[in-house]
Amino acid sequence: MTELPHVFLVAEARVWGEPCRGLASEGLPPKWFTKDPDTRFEDDLPAMLEVIRHAAKEIRGKEFESVFEAWRLLYRAQDGWSAERGH
Repeated sequence: MTELPHVFLVAEARVWGEPCRGLASEGLPPKWFTKDPDTRFEDDLPAMLEVIRHAAKEIRGKEFESVFEAWRLLYRAQDGWSAERGH
């Protein structure tokens, strides 16, 4: 493998009243997400991006008392949504 897509995420939050900004990135290698040997990466990549975009949509603009609360809400939202779509 000589190339692979990457996703970059910028998160902005206010912690104890102070603005914070974080940056994360992750490579999206074949079979990292789907683990299904019968699918092609060209089909898997759009599914990975769909899940990432949905997570961003679910969390954007919301306020939380803690990082754990944010994680829990996002986990539940993604769990139900992804089960409906077979991800």
